[in-house]
Amino acid sequence: MLKIIRKKHVAKTVLYIITFFIIISFAISGYVLKLGMSKEDMAGKIYGKPIDHVQFRKAHDEIQIHYMLQYGENFEKVRNMINMDQETWNRLIMLYNAKKIKVSDQEVVEYIQKLPFFQRDNKFDNELYTIILTKVMGIQPNLFEKMIRNNIKISKLVDSHINPGIISEQEVFGLYQRKNEKVQISYALITPEQFKKETSITEDEINRYYEKYKLEFVMPPTINVSYINIPFDAQDLTKNDAARTKAYEIYQELQKIKDIDKTAQQFKMQASTTPFFSMEKADLSLGWTYELLQQLFELNQGDTIAPFETTKGIQILQVKERKDAYIPELKDIKDKVKDAVLLNNAKDIAQKKAEEYLEKIKTEQGLTKLDDFAKIAKSLGLDIAQTPLFNREEYLPKIGLSKNFQEAAFNLNQDNKISPVTKISLGYAILHLDNYQPADKVEFEKNKESINKELRQEKYSQAFNEFITELRTQARLEDFISQKKQPNKAM
Repeated sequence: MLKIIRKKHVAKTVLYIITFFIIISFAISGYVLKLGMSKEDMAGKIYGKPIDHVQFRKAHDEIQIHYMLQYGENFEKVRNMINMDQETWNRLIMLYNAKKIKVSDQEVVEYIQKLPFFQRDNKFDNELYTIILTKVMGIQPNLFEKMIRNNIKISKLVDSHINPGIISEQEVFGLYQRKNEKVQISYALITPEQFKKETSITEDEINRYYEKYKLEFVMPPTINVSYINIPFDAQDLTKNDAARTKAYEIYQELQKIKDIDKTAQQFKMQASTTPFFSMEKADLSLGWTYELLQQLFELNQGDTIAPFETTKGIQILQVKERKDAYIPELKDIKDKVKDAVLLNNAKDIAQKKAEEYLEKIKTEQGLTKLDDFAKIAKSLGLDIAQTPLFNREEYLPKIGLSKNFQEAAFNLNQDNKISPVTKISLGYAILHLDNYQPADKVEFEKNKESINKELRQEKYSQAFNEFITELRTQARLEDFISQKKQPNKAM
């Protein structure tokens, strides 16, 4: 079959996407075998109606095909960022609400003919269409066309409930301004750590704090992960294709024997194993994303993740062991609890001191008639730091990502240069506006159209999220799949 396609000069993108379709071909072709399953073995319920595993698996496969068609050869790069189970339930719920929507055969035909994977020389090719569906994807055209019909139904359902409306130029500039205006801030930071020595505590306070705030001392779930890494060759794309092929061969073998070390040995490779780590203290040097880490912590011991690409190469992962969260006994963490009580008591002192410093700074400014925040603050014994010019949601040295700090910073102006005492994770800050850089209106005019599209997409996404959340609430979703995926207790 591949020989036939090569003779027809199929586009490289089509050939690339074929490798992904092979992975799910067995799942799709196995629908008929699953029809005999008992409906008592449910995946969950929507609107009080049971959804068996056959229905769920079918919708799950359709979601995977949908994203493959959407992202093409980039699908593997984004798959770990997609919650497939959640998207499957969303699909089932939306199809339930869209069952009365009519879709003509002509609409289905036009939709399919526009898909690039079935085109040759920029035209729909029926022979290519049939080959890819039946030989590669393992699905008959009528089933694929039914899936596309459902996709169109869902699109019509969503479009009938979501309308971003007319967006004014003022709104567009507002978005541009929020993303492009910058400020520079000097600030004094008053931390509770500075006042811990001014507090004293009793054994009774330690005991009460531990009993009241036990959850503060929970040791989080930890896992260790074994992985096989197949490096890329940045200079040789042919070798990269070979690496991808090898990765899927390894992954398919791993599904059979369930042991990553033995699998690696069969391919004359070696599996590495990480130390135990928590979600909060993960080693990101392996190129793992936050979304991938979330997925790993949802898996059970022995579960695997399909090959995915990182900056280090292509990796195949298996959860080796997992340890559940637990609360240590007081005797084991007494010093930690004592320090937490001292710090908690010191917070009140730090806040009062910060308010006193703010009043003194304002008084001194009023007396001198000078805007010299740094000089006055230093005369009060405060350490002053200055940020670079920054925009909203930008990581700042020492401060990090702090919504309160940034809101306080962007609320300042030439008539009101000093902020109220602002609570941040490190303690309490007093901010002073040093510099303001407005958004460039000339650049705005150049990019107005793209910003309009961005704002429209932003409003659409927000409206869609609200819509699907409302539908999920109405559906009274009972997700037995997720319940079964809850981590088992460590052995």
